[in-house]
Amino acid sequence: MFTGLLLADLAEHGIVGLDDPLAGYLPAAARARTFGGQQITLGDLASHAGGLRRDPKGTLRRWLRDRRNPYAELSVEELYDSLAQSRLRRRPGERVKYSNLGAGLLGDALARAAGQPYETLVGERICRPLGMVDTLVSPSLEQAARLALGHTRRGRPVPRFQIPALAGAGALRSTATDMLRLMTATLDPASTPLAAQLERIQQPRHRMGRRMEVG
Repeated sequence: MFTGLLLADLAEHGIVGLDDPLAGYLPAAARARTFGGQQITLGDLASHAGGLRRDPKGTLRRWLRDRRNPYAELSVEELYDSLAQSRLRRRPGERVKYSNLGAGLLGDALARAAGQPYETLVGERICRPLGMVDTLVSPSLEQAARLALGHTRRGRPVPRFQIPALAGAGALRSTATDMLRLMTATLDPASTPLAAQLERIQQPRHRMGRRMEVG
C-alpha cells in the first residue's frame, strides 16, 4: 500500500513513470531478466505482476538458520542477485502473483530515483501530508516502548523482524490510529493533499480472478 502510493506520488511529480523499466533505476551491475524482450516496469512491481518469485533467493535457508529474524542480514545486493536469477515464465504484467522480492526492489528503486532513503520518502511524501505521526521504519525510544510484542505459539516473546533490504515490502511500523487516518484518506481522497495519488492507486490495472482487481 505505502510503496504503491509512493510510486504514484513520484509519478505525479514526474520523478518516475509507472511504465518505466525497473532496470533503469538499478546499479549498472544489477541485471533484470526480460520475457520476449519485454522488461519489468515499476507499475508491474506495484501490482505484483512482475513475474518474480515470492521471496529472495535463500529465504528457506535463512528461516532454518534464524527463525526469529531471518531477514536481518539480507542485503540489497542479494535482492539484485535474486532478481538476476528469477526466470520469467510469462510476460510481465500478464499475471498477478504476490512477491515480497518485487515490493522490496520497488522500494529500493524509488529511493534511488528520489535520492532519499525509503523511510524518509514515506515520511515526507505520505505520512506528513496525511498527518500520520507514528508510521516509520525506525521508531524512537518513546515509540519503541509502545510497540506490541510478538509471541510464539507457546506464548514466548520474540524479537521484532528487521527487514532493512525489504523495506518496501513491509518494514514500516504503525498504529491503529495512523491506519485509520490512511483508511479515511483512501475513502475520501479529495479531502487530502494526495487526492490524485490516492485516486491513482485505486484504478484497476489487472484482474485477479472473477471478483478481484489489483491497482
